[in-house]
Amino acid sequence: MIRTINSIVVHASDSWYGNAVLLNEWHKQRGFTLSKDGNYIGYHKFISNGYPTYESYVNKQYQQDWDGRIFTARNDYEIGCHVKGMNNESLGVCIIGKFDNLLPSLFQLTTLINVVIDWMDKYKVSLDNVFGHREAQLSLKETPTKTCPGVELQMGWVRGNIWRQKQKPV
Repeated sequence: MIRTINSIVVHASDSWYGNAVLLNEWHKQRGFTLSKDGNYIGYHKFISNGYPTYESYVNKQYQQDWDGRIFTARNDYEIGCHVKGMNNESLGVCIIGKFDNLLPSLFQLTTLINVVIDWMDKYKVSLDNVFGHREAQLSLKETPTKTCPGVELQMGWVRGNIWRQKQKPV
């Protein structure tokens, strides 16, 4: 099935740690739809931090090889479950973290910018259609219930860095 992609939505997990198994369980508990690949994660991709598990977080066992690692949760052709009213024509990427309190790592930000640029180029999505979850809800005239992707993860900064990357000569 071919679908039109006209927007990209950035999310944060609102958790200090995470991995595919945990995200899948959290989304299953919230009643997200099962993907064709057999998981409940509503995003198309997610970007890990250095703490894949609760134990690694509470024991301060940072794992650099996990920081900024990208995981595919749903294929691009599949409708996601990440912004009510926009799922049919959007792709969603989630960064593991609580960004009302701190910034994502440099590894996470670099991966985020690269994923969004790849999607923009592949699906001809304009920079004006790259939203944070809260912005996406506002564009639908909904009252946001969260700050997602967070107060510290400013979407203006993200879009500015995407614009700068796209200006660089190939």
